[in-house]
Amino acid sequence: DQTTSADATVVNGTNALHSLVKSNTGTFIIGNKLNVFDKLASTGGVLDLNGNVVLRSTATNTAFVDKVTGTLVGQVIVERYIHKQQRGWRAVTAPITFNGIVNNNNDKVINNWQNNFGYSSNYGTRVTGPIAGGSTGIDDVSPGSSMQKFNSTTGTWDKVTNTNSETLSGSSASAANKAFYMFIRGDRTVVPNGSTPYNFVPTVLASKGLLQTGPQVFQYTGAVNKTWLVGNPYACPIDMESVVQSNLGQFLYIWDPNLAGQSVNTTGNYATFDINTWNAGPNTGGANKYFQSGQAFFVKPTSINSTLIFNESNKVTSTQNNTSVTGALNGLTDIFNVKLFNVKANGDRSEVDGTRAKFGANFSADVDENDGAKWPTSVENISFKRNDKLLVIEARPYIKNTDTLFLNMINMAVANYEFVVNPLDFDATVFACRLVDKFLNADIPISLTSGSTIGFSVSAVTGSNASNRFYFVFMGSGSLPVNTVNINAYKQNNSIAIEWEAIKETEIKTYDVEKSIDGNNFGMITIQSPRNDQSTNKYSVLDNNPVVGTNYFRIKSNLLNGSVRYSTIARVNMSEKTVRSIVVYPNPSRGNSIGLMMNNMEAGKYTARLFNSAGIEIWKGVITHNGGNGSVTIRLNNVLRSGSYHLQLTDMKGNGFTEGLMMVD
Repeated sequence: DQTTSADATVVNGTNALHSLVKSNTGTFIIGNKLNVFDKLASTGGVLDLNGNVVLRSTATNTAFVDKVTGTLVGQVIVERYIHKQQRGWRAVTAPITFNGIVNNNNDKVINNWQNNFGYSSNYGTRVTGPIAGGSTGIDDVSPGSSMQKFNSTTGTWDKVTNTNSETLSGSSASAANKAFYMFIRGDRTVVPNGSTPYNFVPTVLASKGLLQTGPQVFQYTGAVNKTWLVGNPYACPIDMESVVQSNLGQFLYIWDPNLAGQSVNTTGNYATFDINTWNAGPNTGGANKYFQSGQAFFVKPTSINSTLIFNESNKVTSTQNNTSVTGALNGLTDIFNVKLFNVKANGDRSEVDGTRAKFGANFSADVDENDGAKWPTSVENISFKRNDKLLVIEARPYIKNTDTLFLNMINMAVANYEFVVNPLDFDATVFACRLVDKFLNADIPISLTSGSTIGFSVSAVTGSNASNRFYFVFMGSGSLPVNTVNINAYKQNNSIAIEWEAIKETEIKTYDVEKSIDGNNFGMITIQSPRNDQSTNKYSVLDNNPVVGTNYFRIKSNLLNGSVRYSTIARVNMSEKTVRSIVVYPNPSRGNSIGLMMNNMEAGKYTARLFNSAGIEIWKGVITHNGGNGSVTIRLNNVLRSGSYHLQLTDMKGNGFTEGLMMVD
């Protein structure tokens, strides 16, 4: 960065810089190859790149061209590192133009993204199609084309069948970059092979041309209500919220290769943005409104006069946190986000898809321009369904009495999944929500003040993968809750008191008080009969056998119609110094033996009694304990039938400890 006005040519010297900034007047010409790893800027005079500058892109950083207020001329090589460690589709563009470059055949795809630019590996990629070799430029044969363009007139994909003739970008003075949908398997060393189809080698796609600077005006040339695939024109991230948009729909779509499902053949999924809020869509996989260099995206024109205008001021060099405010009482919007995660056998989770509902005063119960259409793919998909239309974002009026969101899921694999539900600032006008699982005939409460995670499995059993298996039910201030259960648990000396309140109690068969020591696997500790008088009733029980650490409790409501509902989970932590308890394991048990863990119990003899669900003693014995923690196996005289039982231990001082258990055949 010179400090005085001058004309200069760099002929010799280092070929690697963190940043290169030209801020003075005069002309500065790059005379040999120069790798720039972070910022390139021209804020005064002329910076002639002279075909020698490479904007490097690595696994940790991509070089960018900052806001240009000076002049940048000359060709440059722009790199784009491809991150995802598996093959997949990408919506990509090269932020360059070939304007004013004459007699140049280097504007073709084969001389850019297919070019390894002298590197032996981790550079370039192979393009495949039904016909390869010869003058086509296509590297390998595949049933479909790995490189496509979207035709906004027909609403279909046009295959790229000849990379020797397909230009990577145009030669206009503004908005020359073209957008492609490209299946990238890795670098030039990765040859499609049916025996090892999922290998991936990280790679860099490079393009050589002139940088696009100044205003970039994209004019739509397709049909109304079709889709438009557009690429970021700058070699720099941009804030899409600040881009000037005209006659475009409310929703913008990107292809996110990070959204992965159960199959190893997963290649990504569509993610959605609501351009009225820009607070990230329900299934963005961590993406945000800052679109990267080389990234392309989809918009929905509402007129043949649709435009997108990019300016230097849209460039960003650091991201900022998005903000959103919601709540019906203050006239703003309530947001209900649902994300789908695939859970692997080792416990690893990967985000697959997502959907969103929003409730506001200006939204209609009908499907209209405020609702975002779902773009289904071949991997697992979730959306909301209304009037036979699939919606990735559903806009609804404020909830006054009750409302229902009908979840739709398709392409589910035999696997374990989780819904992660995140409501944003629902206020007192909506006081309850539950997820109904029609396959398990169960209701699960959903918090409207914090996140909820609901695990479920899809199996080969009919109905397990039904598209309409789940739906959400909301209750607003104009409705009265029925059979709503509120649970509370707290420490009481060396025991834990569990209390619950049943609102408008009716048609309940029994309540099961369930306990867990890990928060996932619950077993019954006692049964409570309901009053069923359609009023609010309160119940309480004691757990005299808490474990050291966290104890989890929930109430299972068994309805007369055979369905079940679960309360939220209450947690109580007991310190090691005070807890004396017994725990039956496994629970349920089978046969004529019961495993018993004794925690922090005094040494001595204990009288053990086993009672059936009617309270009749069916076995009695004596257990000797050496003190502290230990385990013992109780051998019964006979095999017990399936059902509920209670095991009671009494020490020499008359202190009692009770544990519920289930026996199964």
